[in-house]
Amino acid sequence: MLDHLFIECKHRGKDLVAEGVITPKDIEGTKAGKASTGVLNVGLPAYVILKALLRSAKANSDGLILSE
Repeated sequence: MLDHLFIECKHRGKDLVAEGVITPKDIEGTKAGKASTGVLNVGLPAYVILKALLRSAKANSDGLILSE
């Protein structure tokens, strides 16, 4: 399941970079290990999990639907 979560984070991350939500500054801050930039460390996985929960609820699924 974690493999699928990481794959979905990668896909959503690319989309958010293209939309300008995640900036190069966010990426560099994460690479440098700065604690103040939680956009990628916490925000992206949280966003992906939230989207999966909403997608699963909308589909009335018994399980978690990670990707569209």
